[in-house]
Amino acid sequence: MTRLTTQILAWSGLLPFVGALLLTYGQQSLLGLYPPFVFAVYSGGILAFMGGTLWGRVSHEAEPDYGPQRLLSSNLVALLAIAGLLLAQLTIFVALILLAFGFWLFWYFELRWRAYSEQDGFYATLRRYLTWVVIGLHLLQVLIMLVA
Repeated sequence: MTRLTTQILAWSGLLPFVGALLLTYGQQSLLGLYPPFVFAVYSGGILAFMGGTLWGRVSHEAEPDYGPQRLLSSNLVALLAIAGLLLAQLTIFVALILLAFGFWLFWYFELRWRAYSEQDGFYATLRRYLTWVVIGLHLLQVLIMLVA
């Protein structure tokens, strides 16, 4: 896959976050659904998927460094995603903060386990930008809900 294709796919993954955010700001529903809930469900799904990618990387390495810790890390990220989804039914604010923390934690684990080689500088930079934009969108969603 080319760098351009990677960038387009990566940044377009933010569109559902932005769409739900705009619906919240406009006080509109999405097919009768509460937009912050839609935001949280999408967030939880993406975060759980990302946890699975961490697991997949470890399972395909011949002799993974810190293998058990990395597997536990991937499970922790997936469990945070599930907790965020469950909490979205009870308290959307806590769910959104927990999910934002999950995205930060995933990024931290990738850095800690050196998930990127020296040649992957492009992808590491892209992941850093995406992570901080996603966290910012979560915080903006909370802010809009507080003032709307």
